[in-house]
Amino acid sequence: MSVTPAGVLPDALPRAVVFDMDGLMLDSERWERTAWQAAARRQGHTVTEDFYATLVGRREVETRGLLREHFGPGFSLEEFRADVDAQLTDTLARGGLPVKAGLIELLDALDRRRILKAVASSTIKVSASQRLGPLLRRFDATAFGDEVSRGKPDPQIYRLAARRLGLAPRLCLALEDSPVGLTAARAAGLVVIVIPDLLPAPAEAPFVCKSLKDIADWVECRHVRDKP
Repeated sequence: MSVTPAGVLPDALPRAVVFDMDGLMLDSERWERTAWQAAARRQGHTVTEDFYATLVGRREVETRGLLREHFGPGFSLEEFRADVDAQLTDTLARGGLPVKAGLIELLDALDRRRILKAVASSTIKVSASQRLGPLLRRFDATAFGDEVSRGKPDPQIYRLAARRLGLAPRLCLALEDSPVGLTAARAAGLVVIVIPDLLPAPAEAPFVCKSLKDIADWVECRHVRDKP
């Protein structure tokens, strides 16, 4: 993985940082892949790593269509969804999904700089709120998959997050782990840093970091972008 040297990250900090959720803040994509594989296996189907990779970053309404198309009419989407939901409920009851290394340090650093924070996740609002738990209170604005008509890679969700922050998209920085998220954020006009998770950073990613801790260190040593 090619990582952007710290010296060529943006010179100035943004007015706001917009976070993706799964695979970026929460170490949830590997858990989800395992849960999906188990649920599919109980119906006699297989979710390969390559197929799962095509679903990363997409809204549930889109993944439902892709699952139906992939597995055919004998696949019970309702049974599959109930199985995965039951696994998630159990995981949340046992302490929740782990957060990514450096997340808390980054949120604290942004607070010290008085930089606004938002979430832009393809996950529906109810499920995202459950997954984030108390972390949700640390954000100034949110935009979720069931609040837009088109999901990533369409830019709608990032435009909505910027609007709810009260800022022009060009004054916001997006943190993403997926190619569809990168495409969405760039199309909306945000600067993007990619922190890869399951998938490698696309070649067109302008900035790539290994972890959120790297972003926290960058925040501590840069000046905040001037107001327009």
